[in-house]
Amino acid sequence: MSKSGVRAGALPSLSVSGDRYTCTTEGKEQRGKVPQEAREAIQKAGLSLRSPFQDKAVHQIEGGLCYLTKKLHATGQISARYSCHDLRHAFAVRIYKATHDVYQVEKALGHVGVRVTEAYLRSLGLES
Repeated sequence: MSKSGVRAGALPSLSVSGDRYTCTTEGKEQRGKVPQEAREAIQKAGLSLRSPFQDKAVHQIEGGLCYLTKKLHATGQISARYSCHDLRHAFAVRIYKATHDVYQVEKALGHVGVRVTEAYLRSLGLES
C-alpha cells in the first residue's frame, strides 16, 4: 500500500501476474507494478500471488495490519503503529514530494477529481 497507494478495500480483488497487479477499487480497475519486496512478502507469507487476499474480508486485512504494526512497535522494530490508510497517505506524500504534481497524485490514488486530491493533500499538511 505504501508503494502503490492501493486502498484496503481493493485487496480482496488483488491479482498479481508477473510484476504487475490488477484490482478493483470503488468500481474502477487499478493496475500497477508490484515491487519485488511485496512479491517476496506475499510468497513468504504463504499466500498465492495470483490472488493473495481473495478469502479475506477488508476488516480482516485492516485488523491484521494493525495487529502486526502494534506488535512490531511494541518490540521496537518500527517507530510507530500504522493503519492501511496511513500507508496510503505515505504513498501520496512520497509521490507529491517527488513530483509536486497534484494530477499525478490524483491518477496514482484513483481519485475522481483533482479537488478530492487537493483536499487529501491539505489534510496531510501539504499544499498543492
